[in-house]
Amino acid sequence: MSLCPFFLICLDHENDAVRAAGRTYLIAAHLGTAFLMAFFLILGNLAGSMEFAAMARIAPGALAPLAPALFCLALAGFGVKAGVFPLHVWLPEAHPAAPSHVSAFMSGALIKAGVYGILRSLILIGPLSPWMGQTLVALGLITAVPALLIGIGQGDLKRFLAFSSIENIGIMILALGLGILAQATGHPGAALLAFSGMLLHVINHALLKGLLFFSAGSVLHAVGHGSMERLGGLAKRMPVTALAFVLAGAAISGLPPGGAFFGELLIYVGGGIAALDLPLPSAGYAWACVAGLALIGGLSVIGFTRASGIVFLGEPRSDDAAHAHDPDLSMRAAMVFLAACAALAALASPALLRTILPAVRPLLAGQSPDLPAAPSIVVNPEALLQTAVWIAAGATALALILVLARKFLLAGRPVHSHGAWGTWDCGYIKPAPRMQYTASSYAEPMTSMFRRLLGETRRVRPPQGLFPVQGTASFASAIPDRARDGLFLPLFTAVGAACDAVKRFQHGNLNLYILYVLATLVILLAFSLEFCA
Repeated sequence: MSLCPFFLICLDHENDAVRAAGRTYLIAAHLGTAFLMAFFLILGNLAGSMEFAAMARIAPGALAPLAPALFCLALAGFGVKAGVFPLHVWLPEAHPAAPSHVSAFMSGALIKAGVYGILRSLILIGPLSPWMGQTLVALGLITAVPALLIGIGQGDLKRFLAFSSIENIGIMILALGLGILAQATGHPGAALLAFSGMLLHVINHALLKGLLFFSAGSVLHAVGHGSMERLGGLAKRMPVTALAFVLAGAAISGLPPGGAFFGELLIYVGGGIAALDLPLPSAGYAWACVAGLALIGGLSVIGFTRASGIVFLGEPRSDDAAHAHDPDLSMRAAMVFLAACAALAALASPALLRTILPAVRPLLAGQSPDLPAAPSIVVNPEALLQTAVWIAAGATALALILVLARKFLLAGRPVHSHGAWGTWDCGYIKPAPRMQYTASSYAEPMTSMFRRLLGETRRVRPPQGLFPVQGTASFASAIPDRARDGLFLPLFTAVGAACDAVKRFQHGNLNLYILYVLATLVILLAFSLEFCA
């Protein structure tokens, strides 16, 4: 799980940036493994065995004093795999470096393994406590909201999708925390909705993000780069890719009738029930879930309208984009297949829910929610999804009928106006593609609002004179990853300096190396004899 993605990321190992991304991932993977080894060694010592069944039988009294430490170790270890803040630093580097099908695998399966690990670890730790849920709710919000704010300011298409993956991991952690909070305070009905919504979101995100990375890979294959500032007008040249990206982006933003909407709907309803029923301060965390999820959805819509509009609409901003075309049949078939699976998952949300309910029941710790005999959209998730699917399907069918009816009524009838005129171009005689909105200008209202928080940097060369020469003025902006630049880079720099300091022991002298081995054996023997005594 740690080594295989490293080799997949480094397929293009001749590129320096790819090797750097692979090295970052490998360091992060080993860091997470160190936390997990400590977690399982403590549990194994208490259980007397490294088997999960033995760990599950540990007496709650023995686990209670160590529960906070075990919780933090599991969260740090599996949080690296999942990409939660601030342990996400490898994800934005790995996705642009890896081939697009590898990015689809990592986003669809690898980081979900981290969420599964957190879930499984909490079951092993023992009785769930409200503080665990509160911590996860806060961590989910801290992961999702900054990831979207940083992602909106990115200029690379796959790097933006990487931050979108981090955002969706934040939603899953948020829902997990809400479920634990509701369960620990005796509200299994709200917990059932939150846990079910989380698992449903895992499935839909895997399909939709895979489709988005396939679409991004199609763009890279046709153009040769993913810089949004140099793209544009691809919808006319790559219609299949454009349609797949736009529909998947709308669906993953939580807009109906996309699949992500139905998972988030369960989380919304579960959060609303918990907010009304739970005592303070737990009710405040539940309200934060609802408000935070709404904010995340709005920011996600901004991010994907920006990516879709800049990349696929308007006029090409470079010769590469002007000569782009859809990929061959095999790549188009892969996108169509994933799109069909995502649409089927959305329509079959109630059936998917019935499939995942057996996985939710162990999380309810033996409590069954008080479901009424008659279906209720308040506490019965299956009835809620059935109602939502019917409404969404009906609205979609009505929209399609109206579009087809308009085409049928206007067939063969030319539509005339009093005159055909071009779009108002502010009086410019010769408009150029450079006059379009860019990725930076589209994001500027949002990034300027949070500029101090995000640490955005700008490089501006203003035009000079009444008739400035082309190329003399420029503007560039960048949003750094403060967790990477402010936390991990100084830490790794210090570790590297410490490693360089002990290099004096590396002489290349075989006799000295044998002496090191003998000294280590003597120390270990002395320690073991003292421990046995």
